[in-house]
Amino acid sequence: MTKNLELNGRINNLLDEDFTSYQTVYTTSDGGVTYEPNYIDDYNVKAKARNFWLSATLSF
Repeated sequence: MTKNLELNGRINNLLDEDFTSYQTVYTTSDGGVTYEPNYIDDYNVKAKARNFWLSATLSF
C-alpha cells in the first residue's frame, strides 16, 4: 500500500472442495448376522472448509 504499510491475504480452499477420500469396511461382531460400516480415511486429511485471512504490517 505504502512504503510503511504492507497488506497480506490468503484464501484456503477457494472452491470449497472436499478432499476427503475414504473406504467403507463392514465388520461384524456377532458371527455374521449384522454388519456395521466403518469408514477409513485414506489419507487422514482433515481439510477445513473455505476460509481466508488478512494481515497488515506497519513499520516505522
